[in-house]
Amino acid sequence: MKKTIGVYKISNNLCPEGKYYIGYSCDINRRWCIHRSTLKTYKHCNIRMQRAYEKYGSDCFTYEILQECETEEEAKNVELSYLEDLTIRDKLYNLHYNSSGGDLMTYHPNKEQIIEKIKNTIKENISKMSKEERQKKWGQPGEKNGMYGRTLTDEAKQKLLIINKGNTYTLGLKMSAEQRKRMSEARKGKNTGEDNPFFGKHHSEETLKKIQETKQKNIAKYGRTLPKNTREILIDGKTYISASEAGRQLNVCTATILHRIKSLNSKFLGYHYAS
Repeated sequence: MKKTIGVYKISNNLCPEGKYYIGYSCDINRRWCIHRSTLKTYKHCNIRMQRAYEKYGSDCFTYEILQECETEEEAKNVELSYLEDLTIRDKLYNLHYNSSGGDLMTYHPNKEQIIEKIKNTIKENISKMSKEERQKKWGQPGEKNGMYGRTLTDEAKQKLLIINKGNTYTLGLKMSAEQRKRMSEARKGKNTGEDNPFFGKHHSEETLKKIQETKQKNIAKYGRTLPKNTREILIDGKTYISASEAGRQLNVCTATILHRIKSLNSKFLGYHYAS
């Protein structure tokens, strides 16, 4: 059968208001079959047509060709000329009027419920997947990674720095007991044995000596050893051993202290690293 390109109309003959739908297709007969099938199985993408079908029954709709066209582009333009007619807007089942197909969500009457349902379904599906399944589906290791073998330019790094400087994504954020428990369980058994990058390696005598000297300095100054990445913090003239120590004394989380150090807000000019 020859494919018919053009614009069609689906009319509800049982509706007192005489409502109808206007669409275009590169194969009108096939498109009508899809309309009938999805209406019958209660899966039609147009909620207004689906409700009318459920209310008036399967015989309520009649199908007719308004105009045959030579190309898809011509059919789109003809359809658009109908949809732009303000005098028929109150009779249309169409969910939007600027184009055909594409975005059927923006003007959907059940938009919020649909979005919530999609979110819950995604969360449920992810929760049922193992770590290996998630990595297989979304992981991009090696050559599959878009950044494989590439590095960011200094210009790109600077742009990212500017974009993220002063952000408040984790400002004041505190993890729940459940989150901390999940993170703890996720880390169990990691970086142990052969999985540890330092497995089978040993510090040189020189390195061991430096570590020992640093520990002795910390014990003499603070009365205890500190992690090697610890940096003293100055807040309004007062020195704190670290950001976490400052957070404990000021009753805020470490992330807040670090945010204030980087912040451009004049309120936090007194927050900076001691060296």
